[in-house]
Formats: sequence, C-alpha cells, structure tokens
Amino acid sequence: MDRYRPAHRPEPYGYRPRTKQRQEPHPRPSRPRSRSDRYKEYDTYTPACRSPSRPRLFPQSSPTYPEPTPGYTDYEFASQRLRHRNKSIDVSLPKHFVAPITCFFWHHFGRCNKRDEDCAYAHWDTGYLAAAPINIVSATGSGGCLPSRSMPGDPPYNHAQDLWIADKSSTESVAGTKARDPTVHTSGPSSTNLTEGTEVLHVRQERLRLKEKSFEKRVEDLEKSVRLREQEVQKREKRVASMEAVQNAKAGCSSWVCEKCGQQGEWP
Repeated sequence: MDRYRPAHRPEPYGYRPRTKQRQEPHPRPSRPRSRSDRYKEYDTYTPACRSPSRPRLFPQSSPTYPEPTPGYTDYEFASQRLRHRNKSIDVSLPKHFVAPITCFFWHHFGRCNKRDEDCAYAHWDTGYLAAAPINIVSATGSGGCLPSRSMPGDPPYNHAQDLWIADKSSTESVAGTKARDPTVHTSGPSSTNLTEGTEVLHVRQERLRLKEKSFEKRVEDLEKSVRLREQEVQKREKRVASMEAVQNAKAGCSSWVCEKCGQQGEWP
C-alpha cells in the first residue's frame, strides 16, 4: 500500500520538531489530495495502513425513497419505506398491512399453531385484533361449531378448543333465554333430584345416629369409672380404720372397734 505524508499536518500537543540533521535530505513528494483526505487531515493518530472500509455515501449518491402519500401518518410512511426497501415482503398478508392485524389465537390463548414467520397475522400487539375464524352455532340449531376462514391465510384451529367454546356459548345462550323469557320454565323437580335428596337425607340421619350412640357410650363409661373410684375410696378408708384399730390395740388402748359392724368397746 502506498504510504504518504500529508503536506500540512497539525502538530500534536508536546510535539518537538526535528533538527536539520535528523530531517530527511530529500523529502518524499506527496501525492495529489483526494476527497477522503479531508477526513484524515485532523486525525493525529491515523495509522499508516488503513483497513478497507465500506464506501461512504455522499449526498449525490444517497438512495431515493418514494414521497409520502398525502394524509399518511408517520407510522404509515415508515411502513411504506419498509415495503419499498424490501421487495420480497407480501403486502397482501394482514401482518404486512399499513395497520397490521394481531392474530386471534396469539392474543386470546397466548400461542398459535404456526410460527411467527408462517402465520398470516402479527404475533404482537398492534392495536388491531383479528376476528374469530370460527362461527358458533346456537344450541337450538345443528349444535356444534362450523369452521369458516375469514381469510385464505388463517392459521389452523384447535377442534377441542372450539367444542369447549361452543358448549359454553350454548349454555350461556340457553340460560339467557330462560332469564329473558318468563314462559320458559321447567315443570318441577325431577324424580332423579328427589332420589338424590332422599339419599342425602338418609346419610345425614345415619351420621347423626352414630354420633348419638358414641355419646351415650362415653357417658356410660364415665359413670362406670366414677363408681369404681368410689368403691376404691371406700376400701381404702376401711383399710385405714383397721390399721388404726390395730395400732391402738398394740399401744394398750382399752377401746376397740369392729371392722364389720363398727361396734366399739373396751378391752377387759
């Protein structure tokens, strides 16, 4: 690569000029200055060899963009420039509209069966939501849900999810019809409801009977334990009395007490 020294180079801070002995006797002539030299003129620490870089864009070579259509907003004009820049974008898809449309399944269920690049709708919140791609039939009709595509590029739907939505909607529609129309009512409680109520009542009665029986048993056990304790206390009292009588007799006491009848007397 050709090395050269600019004709007029600014001196950096602390620069000391060379003496005449250190200067070259025959300075190398500088080449003609080009347009890019103006960027190097004030660059003090520019290396001798520069790596190749991409060409600079000057005002005369800048790309041209279409003028915005009257009435467009800034966002719409940005979308127009993006479509002009990338010719491979299919502008017929809802996600590439001037006002992109958000995917119905991504918005309501948090996921979509298609990838972001395969789905025709946008997988981000754009402010515009796509309509449901299915039509729910009322309970009085054929029953179920009939899938109908709103656009050719709609994502596939989940059949189990659609059945759940249809069942919920039919239940709500029937309940709403009964609430609005007072003439729609049932004839009365069915035999099944009566049978279930009778069984529940029998179960409650059986539980109550078992509780009463257990309570009575606890009372009987408590009374029995009280009687046993009383008998034990009486036996201990008699034993203490007999021990006192024997002790008194040994001590030479003239009185005595019968353990069986409680009769008292004196020793001869």
